[in-house]
Amino acid sequence: QTVEEAKYEAEYFMSVIWPYRDKLSLWAAVDVESEMYLKGLPKSTLTKVVNVFMEVIAANGYRPMLYTNPNYIKYRFESGAFDNVDIWLAHYGVKQPMSVPRLQMWQYGVGRVDGIKADVDVDVGYFDGAYEVGGMYTIKADDRYTNGVAVPQRLVGKVYTILQVKDDRVLLGEISSWVKI
Repeated sequence: QTVEEAKYEAEYFMSVIWPYRDKLSLWAAVDVESEMYLKGLPKSTLTKVVNVFMEVIAANGYRPMLYTNPNYIKYRFESGAFDNVDIWLAHYGVKQPMSVPRLQMWQYGVGRVDGIKADVDVDVGYFDGAYEVGGMYTIKADDRYTNGVAVPQRLVGKVYTILQVKDDRVLLGEISSWVKI
């Protein structure tokens, strides 16, 4: 409920996902939808807390995403506060999700998946792949340049801005190199 608690929780989240950093290519999402923990928190405080959480995610080299619902977008956050953030919107019982800038995923309900004996959330993604111009790319241990040479181990875990995306490679700005994807 405070900025300090948000930083602590975000750092804990980072410690949990850190061992899997070379396997993550999409987002690290903050889930904001439970009134049980957030009840009574003013819009300005809630917005600030969520922003701080996402800043920690970004500072650790991950792509932050906000998972929330229309109620929070309309009434619980400051207006327009997350217009520049990738959104995963839980919006059930509608033919189309609420329109929000940067909508990347829509959780439209629950369903069944072969091999799982319980209901699971079902989603639609509005992105072509894990890589987009302006996004971030984290070097993985087995990455190779397009000429086949292994990316040096000293770069593993470093994050670079994607300048271009081709079918099988991305151009990384800070090192001016193409890396196979």
